[in-house]
Amino acid sequence: MSSDLKYQSDHGSTGEELMMNVSELEETGAVVEKAVREGYFTLADALSAYRLSEIEYVAYLLLKNKGKLEVTDKENQVVGALYYLVEAFHAPSASFAAPGKKVMQDLETIVHSSSLRGLNSFVA
Repeated sequence: MSSDLKYQSDHGSTGEELMMNVSELEETGAVVEKAVREGYFTLADALSAYRLSEIEYVAYLLLKNKGKLEVTDKENQVVGALYYLVEAFHAPSASFAAPGKKVMQDLETIVHSSSLRGLNSFVA
């Protein structure tokens, strides 16, 4: 924590606030992931129960898998990021309008294509 008052807020330093938010996202994301993996909830139900949005879950998956993503080439980084996006929005996409459903189908085809099968290492 900075001793310089200009970097202090009501709850400490700005850096501490940012780290608290990241930790909260990582903790909640891990709980959601575990609840789904152990079969207590579907992803959609876990996100709702733990009050985490799909976008926040994608951010959690990207943070969690940052090391895996960074060691691949840029093309695989994009496909890996799309994989997490498709995973998070799979259930909600059932209620998308036709154009949105088509986009999701196309993204699923991209991330599951045989030429990119080696990306299964991105599975959350």
